[in-house]
Amino acid sequence: MHKDSVFLRSLLGKRVRLVAVDEDDLPPMTLREVSSLGAVAEDSMGVHFFPWAEIVEISPARSGSGDWEFSEAVCGEREAS
Repeated sequence: MHKDSVFLRSLLGKRVRLVAVDEDDLPPMTLREVSSLGAVAEDSMGVHFFPWAEIVEISPARSGSGDWEFSEAVCGEREAS
């Protein structure tokens, strides 16, 4: 179950890069919640819910840089669950 993922729990409250199906270049967001239904993230436009079926990857954002630190993809954990 995604909410039990050590990787995802370590990202709660931190800036992340979220890649979602049919979403073009999402801005860095703060990961607020992870549940069996999906993930909740917040950016300057508000709070957004992303169901697991639409999430391709969640990885930590590299602070102070426009570059991203790529890490474990959520889709890899989804297949293992």
